[in-house]
Amino acid sequence: MAPNTAVARITKCKSSELVRKAGRIELDVYKKGEISGLETVNISDVQSIHSIQDEMLPHPVHLLWLYGTCSTNVSLPGWNGFMEEATQGNPCEHSRVLCLPFINNPPSQFDTIVTAIWTAKRKCETFNMETCFVTFDQTLYIKTKEIIFNNPEFKDVVQLGGFHMLMSYMGAIGTIMAGSGLKELFQSIYALNTVDKLMSGHAYARAVGSHGLTHCLLDQFIMETVSFSDEEKAVIESMLTSIDKTALLQADENEVVQVFTTEFKGAVQKLERCGQSLSCGYSTST
Repeated sequence: MAPNTAVARITKCKSSELVRKAGRIELDVYKKGEISGLETVNISDVQSIHSIQDEMLPHPVHLLWLYGTCSTNVSLPGWNGFMEEATQGNPCEHSRVLCLPFINNPPSQFDTIVTAIWTAKRKCETFNMETCFVTFDQTLYIKTKEIIFNNPEFKDVVQLGGFHMLMSYMGAIGTIMAGSGLKELFQSIYALNTVDKLMSGHAYARAVGSHGLTHCLLDQFIMETVSFSDEEKAVIESMLTSIDKTALLQADENEVVQVFTTEFKGAVQKLERCGQSLSCGYSTST
């Protein structure tokens, strides 16, 4: 169908049997190995494979937004609205919504999962894709990993669904920051039972909100230790109040922003020496 186009009337419908066969995927049988595929996994130090920076600082665009949220001379929208304005000129592709074939089998069974993997693999081969990405929720993710490690012919990259990935990420923060005072900070807003769920990442909506509030608190605390000259303030505020927000994406080329980034880094390093709980927002050192 297209806009301003009449829809043709259908006088004859195909039988439900033909429709069912057209949208059905034959089930593949999973042959379990003698040992668990997860037992073959080798745990290695990521640092020995890929170099990882000990320090992770916000992007210059993020730093400018942080400055705007702490300044009384600039009025900025939230992060999502700020980035929408900054990226409104970027090219984008139109998404498509398609009806995919149906695997008529319980999703938790290994046969269903291996059928989904084979189907994705065959589809990727038709487009000459070397790597096939498949996404599963947390419950099925473990079983999919078991299948992948037990079958060397599968070169698929298994990804955890975005929702469960964020839950695991926030749970990891709660584990790492245990005893740092983060839990006590959350207790000033939420009840004790709720805070335990926040630290584990299970109360997703409240966990996102609490981490966002903590992020803003740390930002303001760090910004208070960074000094700006009147000229630097004028340049930064001019960039933030400019009509063309797309220029912010090239902020890292501005000399004032580069100085701002260096001073922000120095402020974080100074706070690191005061205690780990003050540096959790921007330091990955352990």
